[in-house]
Amino acid sequence: MMSALAPGKLILSGEHSVVYGAPAVSLALRRHTRAEFEPNASGFLEGHISHASAAFPPFPIADLIQLKHRLDARYQAFIKGDLSVQQLLDHPSQLLLYTLAVSIGSDIERASGTLHVTSDLLLGSGMGSSASVIACLLSLFGSQSLTLTEFVEQVRFCERLQHGRGSLIDAASVSYGGIIRLQQQEVLRCDHLRLPSGCFWIYTGAPSSSTGECVEQVRKSFAQSSIWQEFAGVTHSFIEAQPDKIPALIQQNQRLLERIGVVPSVIQSWVRRIEQAGGAAKIAGAGCIRGPHAGLLLVWLPEGTPNQLDLPAHYIWGELEIEYQGAYPF
Repeated sequence: MMSALAPGKLILSGEHSVVYGAPAVSLALRRHTRAEFEPNASGFLEGHISHASAAFPPFPIADLIQLKHRLDARYQAFIKGDLSVQQLLDHPSQLLLYTLAVSIGSDIERASGTLHVTSDLLLGSGMGSSASVIACLLSLFGSQSLTLTEFVEQVRFCERLQHGRGSLIDAASVSYGGIIRLQQQEVLRCDHLRLPSGCFWIYTGAPSSSTGECVEQVRKSFAQSSIWQEFAGVTHSFIEAQPDKIPALIQQNQRLLERIGVVPSVIQSWVRRIEQAGGAAKIAGAGCIRGPHAGLLLVWLPEGTPNQLDLPAHYIWGELEIEYQGAYPF
């Protein structure tokens, strides 16, 4: 049996602005996607996926290359403006199958077998679930001779079908592990950065809009805006900040995200309640352009835990733990 593991991610500062050349800082989250593969000679890929939305019936491996060509053609139509980002994939399982096709190239016989994928990452949360599963499968089936830079680029190449236009931030985070800084396609380790104690994540529910939709909406309204310079200033300060200065920078980043329209009013109200309790919070991902949920929040509290906030029953929270090992086979 072959196995691989990849972490999730959480953006500390610079979401959205990284698409426009500003820096971003992200960490690998100690929650994981795990893939195991048992080869056989059936001629089919049988998938057992923990997230039911991505499950698929046995897939004939002879059709993998044709599927890849079809999805590549759709992406070109998206780039030309003929398709929306929502039309790239018919089903979430196609992202897994596409990644497999990219991994194995013409050696399709390697895909015959049973694939088990489990994950404790929350879908649509901002935890990088799509990048994590892609990195996991590329670690499992891809070339072991790739450099880390090449591996990151391959993760991004596959993930473009999920998000349309985007950045390297998710791909780099799940591949490198630890804390990274990304700017102008350059990835630098940033493990000197120390976060204050009392950091948590809160999952507010799956956004009604996808990351790709949010990126496209922001692009239409703010592509030429000077607001990205303000984002860049906050992120540069974040990188150099001592732990006690970070809560104020979290708050500044949140205000900028509100200005570009990706924070639902319900979430803004919760952020204000956290601030009134002496803490700070910001969305940690694409956010949402419709509906009351925004995926993941990065939260700092001066004492206690999110339990004291009287959160809605469907909100989920956890301590912010950094995973220093990126995606790897074992």
